[in-house]
Amino acid sequence: MPSQLEELLSKFKYIRTLNQDEVNKSLSLYGFISLNGEDTVSKENRAILHINKQNLTASDILNYNNFKNTKDNDCYHWGEGSLKTKDNASDYKFNLIYPATDKHLSKYEYQNKNFQVIETPEIYKNVVKPYIDYNINEGSIQWVYNIIQGKTEQEFVRFNEPDFLVLPDMKWTDETDIKNMYLLLLFKDSKFKSIRDFNSEDHLLMLKNVRKYVEFEILKKYGNTSIEKVKLYFHYQPSYYQLHLHIVHADNEINYKSMLLGKDCHFLDTVINNMEIAIDYYQRCNMVYYLTDSSELYRRIKKAD
Repeated sequence: MPSQLEELLSKFKYIRTLNQDEVNKSLSLYGFISLNGEDTVSKENRAILHINKQNLTASDILNYNNFKNTKDNDCYHWGEGSLKTKDNASDYKFNLIYPATDKHLSKYEYQNKNFQVIETPEIYKNVVKPYIDYNINEGSIQWVYNIIQGKTEQEFVRFNEPDFLVLPDMKWTDETDIKNMYLLLLFKDSKFKSIRDFNSEDHLLMLKNVRKYVEFEILKKYGNTSIEKVKLYFHYQPSYYQLHLHIVHADNEINYKSMLLGKDCHFLDTVINNMEIAIDYYQRCNMVYYLTDSSELYRRIKKAD
């Protein structure tokens, strides 16, 4: 019996290529999935198909088969299989997002118009925080709540503590390949959307305890890896608004884009140090990051200027 994502993928109708990354060997396609016979794209049926580990063009894709390790969570559908091209059949992994939101499109489409944002505490209060609330109210992170509430992906949870859980990122499919380690530590308390929410001694203690847990529990499971060989960092702006810490091997080259310091990467040790200097540091500081001019958050910030 075909999986849910196989059925969805069989109805995927290609519109255009969003992005082709030859360095990471990935391809992002935009289209729609017709479930009721419609032949045009809409906000209700649009979809993004992201394929990893292949240098492909849209016209290369003829068919796919031998699906395995498929999983579904809200609008996200992941899997692995064999992709038949003009010359041969190769293994690949993919992520189908359906229905896709404007934020998904902004994330996956190639952009050549990145602009610096200097987010003051006032901009955060008046523009960014309302934007975060809007995203959450729209249900954009329901898939995260599903994991935290134990509804989906529990077979992938490697550590489950009262304050957080840990699971491998979808990019890390072989957990014996320590060099490519990529784990996510997902905080359970919904009041933590980003590092902007840190403001107390209790929060500082929580972060210090997380660091100890990573060093003495998590990395022990993965070959007694030294904490000096991993990068522990938050993103700001994050890709979704439930606080999460990235745990990535220092030699991991595949996911280098996620670790660009100076773009939106804030190391855990730096966050701890800043809070030791001033416990309300993240309420008082300016945050610098880059957004594309097509993003909803960028439009809101510029409108408020």
